Amino acid sequence: MSEELIFTALGPSGAGKTTLLSCMHKKFEDILPGSFYPADTRTFSTLTKAYKKLESEADKTNLEFAVDLAGTSDLREYAFNLRGKGANIPVRFYDFPGGWMDPYDESQLENHKKVIDIVQHSQVIFAAINTPYIMEFNGRYKDYAGITEIEHVIKMSLLNNNSNKLIILVPIKCESYTKTFDDTKKMNSKIKEVFAETLRLPKNPAYKERLAIALMPVHTVGNARFSRFNIQGSEIKQEVYIKNRAMKFSPRNTDQPLRFAMNFLLNEFTSNNKFANIFHQQDLDAMREFISDGMKLESEEFEILCGKDLITDSPITFVQSDESMRMKFFEVVWGLLLGVPFCSLLWPLFHGNLDDNLFYAMLCTVAIAGISLSIWIIGHRKNKFCRNLAIIFFLITAAITICLDFR
Repeated sequence: MSEELIFTALGPSGAGKTTLLSCMHKKFEDILPGSFYPADTRTFSTLTKAYKKLESEADKTNLEFAVDLAGTSDLREYAFNLRGKGANIPVRFYDFPGGWMDPYDESQLENHKKVIDIVQHSQVIFAAINTPYIMEFNGRYKDYAGITEIEHVIKMSLLNNNSNKLIILVPIKCESYTKTFDDTKKMNSKIKEVFAETLRLPKNPAYKERLAIALMPVHTVGNARFSRFNIQGSEIKQEVYIKNRAMKFSPRNTDQPLRFAMNFLLNEFTSNNKFANIFHQQDLDAMREFISDGMKLESEEFEILCGKDLITDSPITFVQSDESMRMKFFEVVWGLLLGVPFCSLLWPLFHGNLDDNLFYAMLCTVAIAGISLSIWIIGHRKNKFCRNLAIIFFLITAAITICLDFR
């Protein structure tokens, strides 16, 4: 389906990609209930379990907890639907094992090609950044964050591809580095430094007009801070975090990457009329309101590094379909029908020569016209029976109005 929306999450094993997806799903489920929902039980079950496990671990009374680096071992696809008036738009999230991103691992060459192919077809790329490896020990262990591999996949995905893309750099496990504005600014500067190659891409004329990049730190736990690495020999085996027992599990800003992504996609798909046969203008306006009202465009934490026009609000409009044009026509006609008897009613009222029969007849006409207009608007969203009923009321209203005017 050409309107399918594809998101990919890039990052090494254990970076927290599945955790990030589960937190985004939970938050978006809360802010847009019934409109963005899992398309299969596996997606719902996997992400719900991941979120509950994270919440349970965060709320335990132990002071410290360790996180192993083992993560996704195979390709995971999470299926969602974006509900329209008579159809759904499939939304796919792809989560890859970190090892698949390495172009120099001969044992993963086929899987690496699969990653490039899927990312090429993705409209939005979430780069999950395991922040402690960037910030601790002056970046000595930054290779564990997979920056080189992420940048390679992003660069390769842009070749022979003319579509617009949004890249969201998402520092996670960053609670220790965002305590104050100055801390956040320092962390963001470091992230931009290590992703310098990606940030140079918009300077290339081939990508300048079709690439948007944003930096959006999120807290997936909230009540835990990085403590140390558990190192065996020269390798890191675990990340250790310490809890703030005075706080509960409190994810923060986990909805923001998805809000920005959905706003970007609404801009993209409505600009070329792809949603016209699936969503009403009212649906799109409501969705825009849900999504954009909570976007933190002026946040001290977030930065839109390029392509702001592709991400932020633009009017969601599309070429009017025949049905939309008919609705506009009937709305104008009903406005006239409501206006004619109402104005005719005012004239004799001011001159004191209005008899009761004419007065009540005109009130009935206005009432019928109002009811028919309401039924039409509701029926436009629901079913043909309501629309046909509204047309019958319309004809009755027109006949009565004509009779009253002749009288």
